Amino acid sequence: MKQYWVCPYFKCTHKNEETSHLVPTLPHEHNGETYQLQPYKKERKPSSQIKKLKEEVWALFSEWVRRSEANNQGYCKCVSCGAIKHWKDGDAGHYIHGTGFLIPELVHFQCKICNGDKHGNLLGYRAYMIERYGEPMVDRLTFLAKRPHIYTVFELQKFKIFYTKKLEPLREKF
Repeated sequence: MKQYWVCPYFKCTHKNEETSHLVPTLPHEHNGETYQLQPYKKERKPSSQIKKLKEEVWALFSEWVRRSEANNQGYCKCVSCGAIKHWKDGDAGHYIHGTGFLIPELVHFQCKICNGDKHGNLLGYRAYMIERYGEPMVDRLTFLAKRPHIYTVFELQKFKIFYTKKLEPLREKF
């Protein structure tokens, strides 16, 4: 197994040293002085923390999408088939599945039949998207949605705070 060492000296030409993992310290020289480098250990957050945060953020985001598209009585229109359902009885459906996790323009209210049984009912969804945003914008959103992005703990925490605040007035409404 390899061990990596990093020199904090900013003008160092040998910033990264590589040795066996059995080496406890590594001497390093700058301007005639010898320093003991410390091993580089990347701070890693457990993936379970990111998974948990993603689930929490998705719950808030999904609720925000559904509540924000509801009328004063709490009813929404499915973007794919036009069915009228209470916001609690529908889903926040993605225009492009498996991507665009938190892009609000790509997530809208869908009834459970369209989002689940009909796998998104994409023909109806696309017609809605073009009517609402126009074809050039839909193409741009499609491009954005397909770009890979790995969310950090920091980003997810910020999204959690953001959507919690955005939900407050909607929760008072109904």
